[in-house]
Amino acid sequence: MMRSSIKKRIIWIFSFVLIVGLVFYLALQSVIFLGIVGHEYTDIFTVPRKNQIGVVSVDGVLLDVQPLIDRLQRLKRRSEVKAILLDINSPGGAVGPTQELSSEVERVRDETDKPIISFVRNTGASGAYHVAVSGDTVVANPGSVVGSIGVMIQFIQASELVDKIGLDYEIIKSGEFKDLGSPFRTMSDDERELLQELVMDVYDQFIGYVAERREGLEDMDIEEVADGRIFTGQQALEVGLIDKTGSRREAIEVARKAADIEADPVLDEPKEKRPSPLRLMGRVVSFIEGFSAPQENEIRLLYKTPDWGGSID
Repeated sequence: MMRSSIKKRIIWIFSFVLIVGLVFYLALQSVIFLGIVGHEYTDIFTVPRKNQIGVVSVDGVLLDVQPLIDRLQRLKRRSEVKAILLDINSPGGAVGPTQELSSEVERVRDETDKPIISFVRNTGASGAYHVAVSGDTVVANPGSVVGSIGVMIQFIQASELVDKIGLDYEIIKSGEFKDLGSPFRTMSDDERELLQELVMDVYDQFIGYVAERREGLEDMDIEEVADGRIFTGQQALEVGLIDKTGSRREAIEVARKAADIEADPVLDEPKEKRPSPLRLMGRVVSFIEGFSAPQENEIRLLYKTPDWGGSID
């Protein structure tokens, strides 16, 4: 009988401690939740959902821009999004994707009348600058890297190495320029001339686009700053490549005023998803690919910083 009484007492004490602990835990979580809502996330509940600024993160080398285009399309369809902020930190990339993304930005702006503000966070160079000027206003941190307006194409030349190790190389081709840029032989004068014409054609497209988008800049003015050189955000403002220097907060304020939003806007940030191993591997490959020698006929609007192991071209 005594053992049964002791056992019941132990069960009662254990249950009491468990209930008290559970109540304390729930109370603590309630305090934490109320603290979060009351401080960090107040604007989510007090600001009308109709006052939103959609953010598009333009990061890294521009090779596959379809996710960015899809993001722009989603923001275009949402009536509660009144303005779009292009948050740019990119050295540029391949010509085709760069032009495609810039065209999409213009299309969204023209079809919706939503102001699009470009913000250069750290780097907005070459192709990324091409994308930046497709918006209505360009804001950049004063110490950011802006410009590098130019075009390049590069090839690995390993013909001397091939000769030294005694490696033989043969190719059967349908035309004179089919193996253009082969690393196993020296480039001919005709091939070099052909590539130079190709590069200059894309370059003319680049500076023509910038001249069209930047009011007050004419072709002659642009050519003076479009030799591949880079500028700080402050220098870029002085030569007319951007409209304003400032932080991300100031760029958001520019977007708010352009969209006639009276209250503080809610930012619709892109959701970051944990990449699968396959996608992570693809990102690594894309990064390496972005700074390796281009393949045949591949021209890039790309600025390579010393920190990334490249050279300032």
